[in-house]
Amino acid sequence: MGKPIEFFVRGVPRPKGSWRSVTKRYMKPSSETTTDWLADVRAVAMSHFRASPSTGAFRLNLTYHFMRPKKHYRTGKYVDQLRADAPVYHMQPPDLDKLDRAVFDALTHVVYVDDCQAVRGSHAKYWVDRTRGVPGVQIVIEELED
Repeated sequence: MGKPIEFFVRGVPRPKGSWRSVTKRYMKPSSETTTDWLADVRAVAMSHFRASPSTGAFRLNLTYHFMRPKKHYRTGKYVDQLRADAPVYHMQPPDLDKLDRAVFDALTHVVYVDDCQAVRGSHAKYWVDRTRGVPGVQIVIEELED
């Protein structure tokens, strides 16, 4: 693969957490929006990866962007300014490990054969302001040399 491939998936990042039983033999994700998010990630990844999935090791860097809620902003004529007590870091659900699980699973059979091939990487969650920035995930994928 050589150099890293980078792309952005727009939308609200969703975690892949628990599964719920529908019948004795059928399970589905607890959240319906997770299924849509997985499809979005898979579709964007497929537009960047035309070859068959690799069997090599990968580095994945994932940066999640979440829109700040209305309560982080002031009111009145200062409506576009953050409140003094607005948090700097995104320290609330969803958890990073469950967000990663969703992206790793969405990339399976598109980029790599199994998500255990992701052996290095980083992840982070950030707020984006409503006047600039878009919610989603920035994905950087690099196949590692043997």
